[in-house]
Amino acid sequence: EKLNSRKYHGVKFFERRKLERRIESLKRKLGDGSSGGGEAERLEEQLRTAEHDRLYVLHFPRNKKYLSLFPSSDADNEAVAKLRKKIRDRIVRQAEAGKLGPPEEDEGGDDEPEAAELEA
Repeated sequence: EKLNSRKYHGVKFFERRKLERRIESLKRKLGDGSSGGGEAERLEEQLRTAEHDRLYVLHFPRNKKYLSLFPSSDADNEAVAKLRKKIRDRIVRQAEAGKLGPPEEDEGGDDEPEAAELEA
C-alpha cells in the first residue's frame, strides 16, 4: 500500500488539482446565472461528473495500481476504461449511501502545507 501511495501520489495530486479547478469554474459559471435552462442543466451535469471524478481520485483503493482519469497513453484501451468505470461507480455508490469515510491520505511528498503551518 505504501509503495502505491508513494508511486501515484504525484499523479493523484495533479488530477485532484485539475478537477478542483474545473469544479470551481463550473460553480462560477452556474453562479453567474447568465446561462439558459438547457445550458444550466448541462453545466450541472458536468459539475456532478467532476465531483464524482474527484471522489474517484480521493478514494481510489490504495492496494491497486492507480488508473488515471486523464491518461497520456492507453487512452483507448477498453479494458482499462471498463475497470476505471467500475471502480468509479463503486466509489460513487458508496458516497451516495454515506459509507465512504474520509479520504485516504497519501504518504508521498509534502505538497500541501499543514493546517498549523497556514495559521502561523
